[in-house]
Amino acid sequence: MKRLLQIVGLIIVGLIILLIVVIGFVFAQSNAKFNKIWEVDVASLDIVIDDDTLAEGERLFVTRGCGDCHSENGAGTLFIDDPALGQIPAPNLTSGEGGVGQFYTTEDYIRAIQHGIRPDGTSLMIMPSEDWQQMRAEELSPLLAYLLNLEPVDNVLPDRQPGPIGRALVVFGELPLAAELIDHDTAGLIEVEYGASVEFGEYIARNCSGCHGADFSGSVLPPENIETPNITSHEDGIGTWSLEEFIPAMQTGVTPDGRQLSDAMPWRGFGQMTPEELEGLYLYLQTTEPVAE
Repeated sequence: MKRLLQIVGLIIVGLIILLIVVIGFVFAQSNAKFNKIWEVDVASLDIVIDDDTLAEGERLFVTRGCGDCHSENGAGTLFIDDPALGQIPAPNLTSGEGGVGQFYTTEDYIRAIQHGIRPDGTSLMIMPSEDWQQMRAEELSPLLAYLLNLEPVDNVLPDRQPGPIGRALVVFGELPLAAELIDHDTAGLIEVEYGASVEFGEYIARNCSGCHGADFSGSVLPPENIETPNITSHEDGIGTWSLEEFIPAMQTGVTPDGRQLSDAMPWRGFGQMTPEELEGLYLYLQTTEPVAE
């Protein structure tokens, strides 16, 4: 019996040592990722400030999903607050107390939006910059004008503090940092003709892939494990929807069969897209590979 207890004790000690080694590895590797400096060239843009430009910038802020994380007034939110995952804020973008707008330049905003990188050169976390690594100047310019002129809001959020599970997800590639997902050599401005076309719809659909998956067949979003629906051209998706059904669904949040879309779907923002944007999005989604549920 004494020998058995010794063996059990050695196993327990060995497991504790292994756990300490794994924890140390995760913390060391995650810190290396968090502290890595990314050096990139950012696009150069002339920013025009007038009423029409600011109005368009505000519309883009809403319809491109910025307000879903940073709040409608840009004051930011505590995006994740979980002991295991950590505290991950979506920063206050205004120039109020606690806001990055106090010191962010145009270049800083472009670096964050298109490259997922903070002014100090380190990567942002849970910022969908990969969706906007290539943008039309006609969108990026008014969006920047709006961000630079946000009404100051005092909202001091905690610094980013990844938890143990959050760190492990980063280390093992399950939660890549924003800068890791981008081809920084090709990030920048692109030319896509505005209009109700498949090409322009593909550009708009980058709003959708982050939640509905790269193939638009649906996904599961942490930390609440929200299931997003299939929006491919399959009949299990929106393949049977007509344009006349799609646009009202986006604008009202009610599907053709009368179902109310979940509040997790930011239809109120997307519904403010122009008819041309919504038609282009519809046309593109109808060309996607049909995936059955």
